[in-house]
Amino acid sequence: MKNFINNYLLFLLFLIFCTNSFAQQVDKSGSKSEYKKAKNLIDSLNYWFSKDRDKYDFYAQQFNSIEFERLIDSNFRQVIFDRIELLRRNYEYEEAIPILTHSIAIAKNKKDTLSVAYFYKMNSTHYYHLDNYDFANAQLDMAYTLYDYLNNKAELGIIAIRRARIEYNLGNYEKP
Repeated sequence: MKNFINNYLLFLLFLIFCTNSFAQQVDKSGSKSEYKKAKNLIDSLNYWFSKDRDKYDFYAQQFNSIEFERLIDSNFRQVIFDRIELLRRNYEYEEAIPILTHSIAIAKNKKDTLSVAYFYKMNSTHYYHLDNYDFANAQLDMAYTLYDYLNNKAELGIIAIRRARIEYNLGNYEKP
């Protein structure tokens, strides 16, 4: 009887292990498929941006419907960076801001502090180019707080330089 119980327990442990392993595989494959879908849509957006605005708008809508929550954090940052970079290169700052704002909300829900800080910093660039220095500074302040929490000295330095550039544009040449 004792042998039967031991075998039964081993069998249960094996089932739990297999179920957990299978669940992780499904999650990873779902993440990979969402990442691949996002990368393909970004390629389409890049192609159609200057060729056909209707097709661009269609692919932009498709991009916005991606389940970003399923992406691994680093892939999430890369996909959003690629999308925003297209807009930045083409001076479409106003189109980029809602995408970044939505990305910040997703990253907060995922408790991905690095992505939140990264998107705040990216968002500040777009507000800066729209000459909205108050919002740019506010975004930099939020990014600074998070990068300080993460103890990321390099990003803190970049934020200090961006703050100085904003102050210079405002005419505060002597402000430290």
